Amino acid sequence: MRWSITSFALALLLVAGSAAAEEEHRFRLFAGLEPGGSYSDLSGFDFEIGYVLGFDAYVAPRWAVELAASFKDVSDETNSLDAAARFDFAQRGRWSLHGLGGLRYSEYRDVRRPFGPNGNPMTRGFTEERTGVLLGFGADRDLSSRFSLRLDARFVPWSLSGDDAYFNDMTVSAALAVRF
Repeated sequence: MRWSITSFALALLLVAGSAAAEEEHRFRLFAGLEPGGSYSDLSGFDFEIGYVLGFDAYVAPRWAVELAASFKDVSDETNSLDAAARFDFAQRGRWSLHGLGGLRYSEYRDVRRPFGPNGNPMTRGFTEERTGVLLGFGADRDLSSRFSLRLDARFVPWSLSGDDAYFNDMTVSAALAVRF
């Protein structure tokens, strides 16, 4: 059975959500918007906007592991799943800064349906999957004891993964996080 990235992310969040009941305020679910894009020497900068859904869990006072899934659907469909370690390196009042590193699994589907000579739609498409190194940084702003605003910038240099891709991904996300 082949799992899609959407069903995998939802199953992962259900399992993680059940673990969240064990320890108070050590787990967070976050959801928000993720504008971003990719740069290619061939096509330039492609801008996309999507949604992000994620879960993080602290394993030490300043260290957390997180899983985040993003979904973008414009003329093409790009879904990704990030698995990363996060280190909270500075905290000032209600703000905290963090750095993160990990892996991104990305699935790109060409879902365009150009029209044929007689006006009938022709299905043309392909799916491309890849895994690469993820680097990022961000900030959290506590809004209350349970809610926070999360801002992240993530960069994936696909050429480092041994892939023949000539582009890099850069995403920025703004999400609302709920602590458990």
